[in-house]
Amino acid sequence: MDLQSVVDVLYDGPVGGFVKARDEQVAAAKKSGNLALADEIKALRRPATGAWLVNLLVRRHGDEVDALLALGDNLRDATELAAEDLRTVLADRREREARLLDLARELATEYDAAATQAVLAEVRACLEAGLSDPDAAEIIRSGQLVKPLGYGGFTEAMATASSTTKKRAARPRPPQPETADKATPPRSVAPAKLRAARERVAKAERQAAHARAKAVAAEERRQQAVANADETRDDVADLQRFLANRQTDLKMAERNAAAAERAHADAQRKAEAADASLTAAQQALADLT
Repeated sequence: MDLQSVVDVLYDGPVGGFVKARDEQVAAAKKSGNLALADEIKALRRPATGAWLVNLLVRRHGDEVDALLALGDNLRDATELAAEDLRTVLADRREREARLLDLARELATEYDAAATQAVLAEVRACLEAGLSDPDAAEIIRSGQLVKPLGYGGFTEAMATASSTTKKRAARPRPPQPETADKATPPRSVAPAKLRAARERVAKAERQAAHARAKAVAAEERRQQAVANADETRDDVADLQRFLANRQTDLKMAERNAAAAERAHADAQRKAEAADASLTAAQQALADLT
């Protein structure tokens, strides 16, 4: 029994039973005499529902998660993309992201959890963060999220300080090898200045790719927001038509109720008249006898 095996059990189980399952693991660690492990387990936090679903996606559908995150690597690393290539990558990304959101809904249903729009928005935010930032992608791959990710702000996003998947270290761009036929820089340019210029270009390329990935994500969110607004507008129109039809039904029902009330009053009067006639007839009979 070690911390990683406990993490795998807890973060692969139902989110609603997390606290109870964690307490059971703490008790088991104490019973085995491993008090340090018990303290580490006790410190594990219950994940937010969106983060929990992302963990399940990684653990149950890891290949599909990796395939989506690999598209983010392509977008970040590319300094130039032809228009057709960009459209292909974006279409692939939309398809894979939609597939993962469908799988998240299925996993939520499997565990009787509510996959609300807010929860699915958290799942989407995590996936977009992984597409935009390599550190976020590695955190997602760990399967130990305890809160949804956004752009930046990854502090305390994981269950444990360490992970089975190490975060990708930021490394400077390696110097390009000099070839024999490459023109020798003029002696008036100091090597340090040339190296600094290359580093600035490399940094600018990384920032441009990162900004482009964020712009793509923003466009995706804009399109989704527009689609949601259109869908809501259609729902409102349907509800308005339904309400108008029900109002017509109500007027007809009220007319029918009024007619039934009048018929009832008329029948009541006739019944009272018949009772009076019966009483009179009975009295006349009694007088004759």
